[in-house]
Amino acid sequence: MSRRRHAETTVDLNVLTWTQRGHQYVLIYDSHHKRDALDAVGRWAADPELNFSWYGAAVLSKRIRDL
Repeated sequence: MSRRRHAETTVDLNVLTWTQRGHQYVLIYDSHHKRDALDAVGRWAADPELNFSWYGAAVLSKRIRDL
């Protein structure tokens, strides 16, 4: 009989929120996907249908880089 060892994987999640003009934006990502998180806030700011500003994108981008 063989025994297998299973390595446990721990993933730390980062959660950032931004509230602007009555809308709340929540970003959840792990440390391996910082680039994807940065891309997401850029897409939010560029989307004219969202109430998300470039100022919000700048603030969240700094927080993403600092984490």
